[in-house]
Amino acid sequence: MKAVLGLVLMSVLVVVVVVVVLVLVLVLVPVSVLLVSPGWSDASIADGGGDKESGGGPMCRISSMGLPFLVWVTGSMSPGGGSSIVGGRSGCGAEEAEGGGGGGVGVPWAVALASSCPSGFSSSLFDSGLESSTRTGSMPFPARLAKAACLPAEGVVKRAACWQHAGNGGNAEGLRREARARTACDAAGSVQRPLVRKRCGYRKFDADAKTTDPPLIERSSSIKSYTTSHATYPKLRVFYRRHQHADNLPTSPAPVPLLVFIHGLGGSVAQFNPLLTSLTPIASCLAVDLPGCGVSEFEPRNWDAYSANAIVELLETVIEDHRDVAAGQGVVLIGHSMGSSLAALLANPRDPKTRLHKHVLGLVAICPTAGQFTQDRVRILRAALCIPGFIFDLWRAWDRRGGLESPSVRRFVGSDADAESKRLQHMYNCQSKTPVWRRMAWGAVPTYSKGVPSNGIAALDVWAGLDIPVFLVGGADDQVVPPGEVDKIASVLTDKKPESPPTTNGNGVGQITVRAPATNGTAGIPDLPLHPKKVVVSTKLPSPAGHGLLYAPPTVPILAGLISDFLSSHITGRLSLGWQLQYLCRDGKWDVKNLEKWRNVAPVSAPIGGVFRAIKTLREVDEEHCPRVFVQKWGGIIKDVIDISHDNPVYDPRGLEQGGIHYHKYGTLSKVPPNDAEIEGFIDLVDKIRADQKEQAKAKGWDEGYVVGVHCHYGFNRTGFLIACYLVERCGLTAKEAIEEFAKARPNGIRHEHFRDRLYVRYSGSPRSERSPLLADRPRNSEDSTRRAEEEDAALHGTALPPSSSGRTTGLREVVLFAWALLATAGVIVLAVVLQHRNSTSTSPSHPLPPITPGDPAAGGPWSTTTKKPKRNLIFMVSDGMGPASLSLTRSFRQFTASLPIDDVLTLDAHFWGTSRTRSSNSLVTDSAAGATAFSCGRKSYNGAISTVPGFRPCGTMDEIALQEVGEGPLGRSVDLILGGGRCHFLANGTQGSCRADDVDVVGIAKEKHGWEYKNDRAGFDELRLGRNVSLPMLGLFASGDVPFEIDRRNMADVYPSLSEMATTALTALEEATKDSDQGFFLMIEGSRIDHAGHINDPAAQVREVLEYDKAFKIVVDFLKKSDTEGVLVATSDHETGGLSTAWQAPNELPVYNWYPTVLAKANASAEYCSFLLRDHIATAPQESKRSLIGWINEALVTRRLGITDALEAELTDLATNPELATVIFSRMVSERAHIGWSTHGHSAVDVNIYSSGGAAAEKIRGNVENTDVGKFLSEYLDVDVEEITKELEEKLKGRPAIGHAEAQREGEDVAETGGHPVEWLKQLA
Repeated sequence: MKAVLGLVLMSVLVVVVVVVVLVLVLVLVPVSVLLVSPGWSDASIADGGGDKESGGGPMCRISSMGLPFLVWVTGSMSPGGGSSIVGGRSGCGAEEAEGGGGGGVGVPWAVALASSCPSGFSSSLFDSGLESSTRTGSMPFPARLAKAACLPAEGVVKRAACWQHAGNGGNAEGLRREARARTACDAAGSVQRPLVRKRCGYRKFDADAKTTDPPLIERSSSIKSYTTSHATYPKLRVFYRRHQHADNLPTSPAPVPLLVFIHGLGGSVAQFNPLLTSLTPIASCLAVDLPGCGVSEFEPRNWDAYSANAIVELLETVIEDHRDVAAGQGVVLIGHSMGSSLAALLANPRDPKTRLHKHVLGLVAICPTAGQFTQDRVRILRAALCIPGFIFDLWRAWDRRGGLESPSVRRFVGSDADAESKRLQHMYNCQSKTPVWRRMAWGAVPTYSKGVPSNGIAALDVWAGLDIPVFLVGGADDQVVPPGEVDKIASVLTDKKPESPPTTNGNGVGQITVRAPATNGTAGIPDLPLHPKKVVVSTKLPSPAGHGLLYAPPTVPILAGLISDFLSSHITGRLSLGWQLQYLCRDGKWDVKNLEKWRNVAPVSAPIGGVFRAIKTLREVDEEHCPRVFVQKWGGIIKDVIDISHDNPVYDPRGLEQGGIHYHKYGTLSKVPPNDAEIEGFIDLVDKIRADQKEQAKAKGWDEGYVVGVHCHYGFNRTGFLIACYLVERCGLTAKEAIEEFAKARPNGIRHEHFRDRLYVRYSGSPRSERSPLLADRPRNSEDSTRRAEEEDAALHGTALPPSSSGRTTGLREVVLFAWALLATAGVIVLAVVLQHRNSTSTSPSHPLPPITPGDPAAGGPWSTTTKKPKRNLIFMVSDGMGPASLSLTRSFRQFTASLPIDDVLTLDAHFWGTSRTRSSNSLVTDSAAGATAFSCGRKSYNGAISTVPGFRPCGTMDEIALQEVGEGPLGRSVDLILGGGRCHFLANGTQGSCRADDVDVVGIAKEKHGWEYKNDRAGFDELRLGRNVSLPMLGLFASGDVPFEIDRRNMADVYPSLSEMATTALTALEEATKDSDQGFFLMIEGSRIDHAGHINDPAAQVREVLEYDKAFKIVVDFLKKSDTEGVLVATSDHETGGLSTAWQAPNELPVYNWYPTVLAKANASAEYCSFLLRDHIATAPQESKRSLIGWINEALVTRRLGITDALEAELTDLATNPELATVIFSRMVSERAHIGWSTHGHSAVDVNIYSSGGAAAEKIRGNVENTDVGKFLSEYLDVDVEEITKELEEKLKGRPAIGHAEAQREGEDVAETGGHPVEWLKQLA
């Protein structure tokens, strides 16, 4: 009987619930439709909810909604990112896809209701309902109702194109509309960009946390998987930024504490971005997006994984993974809202949930809740959380009506909040997911057993058990967690009255008294107690401080300052940025890369465009350019400072803030031009700053001329680049004008050429760029071009073309032109013969020839009949691996990036002299060894032999190059100056950085036995003063192996000198050494890395190598012009590498008559360097998942380094799967997009060009010659008898073992096949 009665009561209860739900839906759906019609702002319509998992379609986006009843029920529970109960984004019918099918396939409504509840409330019918709904693809009835609320009759149609563009790719009309809106905004030069974005809604920009990730957090985040006793969390976003100078700070008794940030219910790590910007300079910082929050994946989905105990255990696991456990590093917990309660559970020593509490040194609780839940209140909350997901969506829609002015936004930041605070809160609402919020809210509520609560967030008894320094911060206008919660917690933490700030800052904000740090007597180092004394500090920030005070611009600087003061006063003085700056400063070498250079830079530029002043970074320890002095000098003009350096500032930004100058951190990488996202972010930031300055100027009566200060390290390259972008996009300047405007105000301007190139490339498609097309269309005044195009198409498709109607006219014109050309040619020949005859038979002394001067090339060549040759210099330049196509590629690239006309040529082009045939004695395709032999001996040799002629006889040099170069060869020392890389070959085996197989110390022998001076780094090179301070013989080895490709080296100019710098040094040193001698000098300059770029088929690296080689060539030409000594420059290549073609036809496609320099211009790193970074990343994170690795490759390497934004999934997978082939894959990705072709990874048989400074002396190598003719010319010009040297060598080498004929023949055959490269290396390239 009892069972039957129970069943009846249960049935009645189900019917009642169903009726209530139906009434709610029937009432709320029409209201929602009414609310989202024309009167509702776009911002609130376009960004409501649903992602792929939640079932919401592209147009199915509604705003959050919460009833007043639920606001009362939740009380002090804090949904950090959304409305008071729903707390964030969800899709229409979100809960159906996640766990509640319902009604659409005949499943009872009771199933839909039960299926939305966590374990213990679900129905066995649910699974079948979900399965049926998924199979048939029909939409459940609750979802259809919710979708109806998402689609108002008006408003959607008006802005359909705009929404589509913001959502799934858009259409052409939408793109054009947005482009017109942006153009109108830009042309006005006004601060309207945020308004343009608002017109299209926040859907695309705000709903996806990845697209709105702040740069600081994005760059220091990784995706990791953690397993606890409760669950496995497969894809959590973890932010970890190690203190930049952690290794230089004291580590006894422990390192500087780790700061751990814990967000609240529905929140994310991004909410801590402003605080992280301020606190990362003083300590290592750690934060994690809890599962389903921010960027972390919504996995797992079981409710138990989101209980308070489960989350606390997860947090402990993450912290222990990053804390320096071995060194005993302590942690300071900084939590917001519910995150404060989780922090209290972690730190609680009375009823410890984890072992971490022993290492917690302090706790900062922002908007904390006391967590008081009675048993009755728990029952109500759990019942509310069982309401179906689609009902939650409808409540959110109600609560979010009005967009930025909606109740959900006002509740968190206040009705009087500034526009940016409202925008941020709206964004966080959009990014919070309802299913995640419900699970975390469920887990936060305690469970009662026999009247005793367990689990759940920290209650007052937990807070009372803390015995560490605690800082409690509340907001006077907090409508989510009443500010009185701070007083409740403070009262239980101590029997005494809570320690309150004794003073205020004039705005009613309490200030912590900063005590002088206690020191341990060792060099003034503050103490670091392993268990700081318990102290309770509390404060309430005045209006407009609300629940979002940790990210609201008006309150963030105050909050950051209060937290910094608390940490340094009550945890350890080592957390004082001022103390760290003083401790670390050892003559300034730690804080700026080059203190002397910094001191020589002007502190502040002249005004730039009426908007900016460029400044160099401030230094806390400097007496003239520190925050205190800067405020005094410039506080009336520079109202805001944007720090775009990637590293922590070397000054305390609070010094600026306290002086009334607002500090903004916007980190960018050094040496690398900012990417598109960084440029747009900078422009948005300046727009907001200017808008705020305008309001402040009116309110405070500022004088005209207030500007924004921008600095990187020295205030030139990155600073100039971003300022120039703003001047183009907001002030209407062209790229050229913006660059010149910056240079005018900041002499020397943007110093790095690749930064200027990137500006021209970025704005190449804009009418403001003043760029002419590389190949401009020419006017057609005949049908010739049309006819040729038709003929090509016909040939490609194999069809016949009818005869041209203009055939007769064309034929007649060709006959006339041919006759004219024939007559003109005959006339020129006759005239030349007559003149030659007169010159050869004339004996008249009336017109004597002018005298020959020593600098005149006509002074004679090696064949001159003079008995004594005049003093002469010979410079021989080798462009290893450079063929004619390399010049064409580089010429067009330079014209494109520098906006040059199509008739502009390289210096090499202007000195073209002839061509050289390159075959070796045993192969049509030479290798480098045989090519070098042709130059050094003037004889053909077989592949694989250096200075060895057929017959296996030595010719002029030895095969142990390093020893021979310093004087250990049979001929003694014959070289006076060596500059370049290859240091590892000169160091004894066992020495760090050596790659020799023996223990011969070549450097030691050179210095001790032969008197060489030795330099091995950039500082040593700088001491040479570009040749003005050189003592010969000089050995300069500036890289362990190869000097990096120029595309990479230019970003490491403080480590490696360039080819042109070394050429200048050598010319100056040799000229000085021979100025009093009757002998000149011979100098060989080699651009060896052109060859390496060809081998890996990297066009972006090769064009930069050729440009640097051309720059060195010009330096030599200019030197010869100014020199009083006769000299000749000859430049050529030993072979061509790669089979380069400036065109590429994709498989199964018609040819494209073009190639694209812009692809190469966007690349700012070589494939070789990207490959190195990939291998290094894999080595440091061997357990990283393949999907995470692919994401890192795409963002950090392909997009940021190569400038490729359309990488294919197959390409990225290939890189992640085969990192050993990454160099070739990266090169192929660039080449194919630029439409550049390669036929080999080895050498080719193409003839190479010869370039010369000219003159009669070089006539013997004019035209098409053998490569051996170049070698003969060199020896004849220098009057060197190679045969005599060969005989001397043979005599001195008698008795030494020689290479056997069969062995040498076999080696020659091998290298003929491989080009002299290791076979295994070639296999990797295949």
